[in-house]
Amino acid sequence: IWDKVKTIQGELERREAYYHLAASLILSEILLLHQRRLHQRGGNFNPMHYVCQYIEENAAQEISLPSLAAMTGYSCDRFRHLFREITGVPPKKYIQMKRMEQAKKMLLNSQRSVSEIAGLCGFTNESQLSAAFKKQMGISPSKFRKGGGDMGGMKEVWN
Repeated sequence: IWDKVKTIQGELERREAYYHLAASLILSEILLLHQRRLHQRGGNFNPMHYVCQYIEENAAQEISLPSLAAMTGYSCDRFRHLFREITGVPPKKYIQMKRMEQAKKMLLNSQRSVSEIAGLCGFTNESQLSAAFKKQMGISPSKFRKGGGDMGGMKEVWN
Protein backbone atom coordinates (compact mmCIF):
# COMPACT_ATOMS: atom_id res chain seq x y z
CA ILE A 1 0.00 0.00 0.00
CA TRP A 2 2.82 2.40 0.85
CA ASP A 3 4.31 1.93 -2.65
CA LYS A 4 0.94 2.82 -4.15
CA VAL A 5 0.72 5.95 -1.98
CA LYS A 6 4.18 6.95 -3.26
CA THR A 7 2.96 6.36 -6.82
CA ILE A 8 0.00 8.69 -6.21
CA GLN A 9 2.36 11.29 -4.79
CA GLY A 10 4.53 11.00 -7.93
CA GLU A 11 1.49 11.46 -10.16
CA LEU A 12 0.45 14.57 -8.25
CA GLU A 13 3.96 16.03 -8.40
CA ARG A 14 4.56 15.34 -12.12
CA ARG A 15 1.06 16.37 -13.22
CA GLU A 16 1.34 14.57 -16.53
CA ALA A 17 -1.71 14.21 -18.76
CA TYR A 18 -4.60 12.54 -16.89
CA TYR A 19 -2.64 12.45 -13.63
CA HIS A 20 -5.85 12.97 -11.63
CA LEU A 21 -7.42 9.89 -13.21
CA ALA A 22 -4.30 7.82 -12.54
CA ALA A 23 -4.23 8.96 -8.91
CA SER A 24 -7.94 8.16 -8.54
CA LEU A 25 -7.48 4.67 -9.96
CA ILE A 26 -4.54 3.95 -7.67
CA LEU A 27 -6.56 5.22 -4.71
CA SER A 28 -9.39 2.88 -5.67
CA GLU A 29 -6.91 0.01 -5.78
CA ILE A 30 -5.66 0.90 -2.29
CA LEU A 31 -9.23 0.93 -0.99
CA LEU A 32 -9.91 -2.42 -2.59
CA LEU A 33 -6.79 -3.93 -0.98
CA HIS A 34 -7.78 -2.45 2.37
CA GLN A 35 -11.33 -3.75 2.06
CA ARG A 36 -10.09 -7.25 1.19
CA ARG A 37 -7.77 -7.29 4.21
CA LEU A 38 -10.58 -6.18 6.49
CA HIS A 39 -12.84 -8.84 5.03
CA GLN A 40 -10.19 -11.50 5.61
CA ARG A 41 -10.02 -10.43 9.26
CA GLY A 42 -13.80 -10.33 9.56
CA GLY A 43 -13.83 -6.53 9.74
CA ASN A 44 -16.40 -4.27 8.22
CA PHE A 45 -15.39 -1.48 5.84
CA ASN A 46 -17.95 1.22 5.16
CA PRO A 47 -17.01 2.96 1.91
CA MET A 48 -19.52 5.77 2.48
CA HIS A 49 -17.91 6.61 5.81
CA TYR A 50 -14.57 6.76 4.03
CA VAL A 51 -15.98 9.03 1.29
CA CYS A 52 -17.43 11.43 3.88
CA GLN A 53 -14.08 11.58 5.63
CA TYR A 54 -12.33 12.12 2.30
CA ILE A 55 -14.67 15.01 1.44
CA GLU A 56 -14.13 16.58 4.84
CA GLU A 57 -10.36 16.43 4.43
CA ASN A 58 -10.32 17.51 0.76
CA ALA A 59 -13.32 19.84 0.41
CA ALA A 60 -11.14 22.66 -0.92
CA GLN A 61 -9.96 20.50 -3.82
CA GLU A 62 -11.93 19.72 -6.94
CA ILE A 63 -13.91 16.57 -6.18
CA SER A 64 -15.78 14.77 -8.93
CA LEU A 65 -18.74 12.46 -8.52
CA PRO A 66 -17.08 9.74 -10.65
CA SER A 67 -13.99 9.74 -8.42
CA LEU A 68 -16.12 9.45 -5.27
CA ALA A 69 -18.14 6.64 -6.83
CA ALA A 70 -14.90 4.88 -7.80
CA MET A 71 -13.76 5.01 -4.18
CA THR A 72 -16.81 3.01 -3.17
CA GLY A 73 -16.92 0.66 -6.13
CA TYR A 74 -20.46 1.73 -7.02
CA SER A 75 -21.71 3.25 -10.27
CA CYS A 76 -22.28 7.01 -10.18
CA ASP A 77 -26.06 6.59 -10.01
CA ARG A 78 -25.93 3.97 -7.25
CA PHE A 79 -23.37 6.01 -5.31
CA ARG A 80 -25.47 9.19 -5.54
CA HIS A 81 -28.56 7.32 -4.32
CA LEU A 82 -26.77 5.62 -1.40
CA PHE A 83 -24.94 8.79 -0.41
CA ARG A 84 -28.17 10.74 -0.20
CA GLU A 85 -29.83 7.91 1.70
CA ILE A 86 -27.03 7.87 4.30
CA THR A 87 -26.28 11.61 4.64
CA GLY A 88 -29.67 13.08 3.77
CA VAL A 89 -28.18 15.31 1.06
CA PRO A 90 -26.74 14.79 -2.43
CA PRO A 91 -22.93 14.58 -2.73
CA LYS A 92 -22.57 18.05 -4.33
CA LYS A 93 -24.53 19.68 -1.54
CA TYR A 94 -22.49 17.80 1.07
CA ILE A 95 -19.28 19.10 -0.49
CA GLN A 96 -20.74 22.63 -0.52
CA MET A 97 -21.68 22.27 3.16
CA LYS A 98 -18.14 21.22 4.08
CA ARG A 99 -16.67 24.12 2.10
CA MET A 100 -19.01 26.51 3.85
CA GLU A 101 -18.04 25.11 7.28
CA GLN A 102 -14.39 25.74 6.45
CA ALA A 103 -15.15 29.26 5.23
CA LYS A 104 -17.08 30.11 8.41
CA LYS A 105 -14.22 28.87 10.61
CA MET A 106 -11.67 30.85 8.63
CA LEU A 107 -13.79 34.01 8.67
CA LEU A 108 -14.00 33.84 12.45
CA ASN A 109 -10.49 32.60 13.23
CA SER A 110 -8.23 34.35 10.74
CA GLN A 111 -7.53 37.76 9.31
CA ARG A 112 -7.38 36.47 5.72
CA SER A 113 -9.36 38.35 3.11
CA VAL A 114 -12.69 36.97 1.94
CA SER A 115 -11.13 36.47 -1.49
CA GLU A 116 -8.28 34.41 -0.05
CA ILE A 117 -10.69 32.36 2.07
CA ALA A 118 -12.79 31.67 -1.02
CA GLY A 119 -9.78 30.18 -2.81
CA LEU A 120 -8.64 28.18 0.21
CA CYS A 121 -12.10 26.69 0.68
CA GLY A 122 -12.61 25.52 -2.89
CA PHE A 123 -14.70 28.38 -4.26
CA THR A 124 -13.82 29.75 -7.69
CA ASN A 125 -13.69 33.34 -6.45
CA GLU A 126 -14.98 35.74 -3.82
CA SER A 127 -18.23 36.30 -5.71
CA GLN A 128 -19.06 32.59 -5.69
CA LEU A 129 -18.39 32.37 -1.95
CA SER A 130 -20.39 35.52 -1.23
CA ALA A 131 -23.38 34.33 -3.25
CA ALA A 132 -23.36 30.88 -1.63
CA PHE A 133 -22.83 32.39 1.80
CA LYS A 134 -25.65 34.89 1.43
CA LYS A 135 -27.99 32.18 0.10
CA GLN A 136 -27.23 29.84 3.01
CA MET A 137 -26.63 32.26 5.85
CA GLY A 138 -28.75 35.24 4.83
CA ILE A 139 -25.82 37.64 5.28
CA SER A 140 -22.54 38.38 3.55
CA PRO A 141 -19.27 36.81 4.69
CA SER A 142 -18.05 40.23 5.85
CA LYS A 143 -21.11 40.82 8.02
CA PHE A 144 -20.79 37.30 9.42
CA ARG A 145 -17.17 38.05 10.36
CA LYS A 146 -17.99 41.47 11.86
CA GLY A 147 -20.76 39.92 13.95
CA GLY A 148 -18.45 37.21 15.25
CA GLY A 149 -20.67 34.51 13.80
CA ASP A 150 -23.81 35.95 15.40
CA MET A 151 -26.52 36.17 12.76
CA GLY A 152 -29.00 38.11 14.86
CA GLY A 153 -31.47 35.26 15.28
CA MET A 154 -31.27 34.19 11.66
CA LYS A 155 -30.91 30.51 10.87
CA GLU A 156 -28.94 28.73 8.18
CA VAL A 157 -30.92 27.68 5.13
CA TRP A 158 -30.02 24.57 3.14
CA ASN A 159 -32.15 24.42 0.02
